[in-house]
This record gives sequence, structure tokens and C-alpha cells, in this order.
Amino acid sequence: MQARVFVVPLIAALFGCAESDTAAPGNAFDPFLLPDYPPDDVAWQIADERADADAMITALEQIHDWHTANDTGLELQPALNHGALTEGLSVFPCDVPGELITLWSWRDGESSNRFIWYHRFLSVSDAADEYLRLLTEDEWKAHWIPVFEFEGEWYFVDCEKDASIGSPVSLYFNESGPSYNYVNLTSYLQTMAAAMDRGLLNWNEGWWAGTDKVQDLASVHAEFNEGVSFPYYIPEME
Repeated sequence: MQARVFVVPLIAALFGCAESDTAAPGNAFDPFLLPDYPPDDVAWQIADERADADAMITALEQIHDWHTANDTGLELQPALNHGALTEGLSVFPCDVPGELITLWSWRDGESSNRFIWYHRFLSVSDAADEYLRLLTEDEWKAHWIPVFEFEGEWYFVDCEKDASIGSPVSLYFNESGPSYNYVNLTSYLQTMAAAMDRGLLNWNEGWWAGTDKVQDLASVHAEFNEGVSFPYYIPEME
């Protein structure tokens, strides 16, 4: 893939810089290099082995409780029944990972736009609509399923390997293409729940606040996603 400069407003607003190609604080940063993509066979194996429905639900409930405690106005939609979920998933050309079934069986996305640090939790219908629109873009692949969205970026899972339980989670920017950033949906949700509980992500005056704790956030990411690239720029240690 051709390397490109990132010009993503979210990254600049949060950290004043672009994306990192490493999860290790203090390492040299080259804004012209992207993290490796796609995830290799080992990454797929780990994603499958570490998929954990109970751990995922626990993390989802932690995130929900955090929103309630911080009075964010989160509005989740009820889960779909089996028939409606099956019908909604029919737009995708391959069997979606089991983790995604678990996620949408918990809730069918949100009618607000704030579930995980700026990113909207897409309903099955919204994910299908985003998917069909994204297919018109040159780089979007038919086996990528968008799950969380924010203004020109999407966290997505991959259904290329049919009947998998877990899938690596990757981040797609309009300006830069895809990067592999989380072991699977379980680890993504655990990472975000831990970051919220530890005060690394904050709600301020009706919207998400930026963070000056990106080093700590990278450390939490590493706890649940060892060896996987952290998706944001990490300032050099002073």
C-alpha cells in the first residue's frame, strides 16, 4: 500500500499529531509509514482463540455503566430478535464473526452518537447502509464490516474467513486506508472499558474531552493487544 500523510481532524484535535506505527512509547515516529496490513494468519488464530462472549458482555456493561454515571445521554437500541438479526446480516457476502453476533445480540447499536470515545456504535441497519456506501470507495473490501464510526473513520471486522468466532479489528481512515489495531472485538471493548474506568477518557460539557494521557492509554492498549499497533500518535517521553 502506498504510504500517505494523515490529515485526520480527530487525531489532530486529540494529540496534535498523526498516527503512530508502533505501540511502544518513545520510539521514533514516521508519519509517512502505515502499520502493517492485513493481519496475518497468526493474528487471525489469536483473534479466534481469544474471543470471549462473557468477557465482551462484561466490558459492554462497564461501558454502559460509565455512560450512565457520567450522564452522557447515551441512547442504546434494543437487541434484534434472531429473525430480524439474520435478515439484517443478509447484505454481507460472508458469515459475520461470532463476536459481532454477540455484540448486536446485546444491543442493536445506538440512536445517539457517542458509545466509544467519539465513535458511534452502528446498528445492523446502519452498518449495512455504511457498508453499501463504502463499497463505492476504491479501497473498501467486500469482506470488511463497519461496526463503529466517526466522521471519515471506521473500526471494522473482517468476514473473509467464514464461520470464524473472532476477527482482528482494524481502523479505516478515508485519508490513509486500513490499519490493524486490536486483537478482536473482545479486546477492543475491554481496552475501552478499562480506559474509561481508569479516567483516561473523559466527558466534559456534553461531549468527549481530549486526553493528555495518551502514554497511559497506549499502555492499556498493550495490556489487551500485545504486539498490535496502537492506532494513535504517542509523544516522545520527556
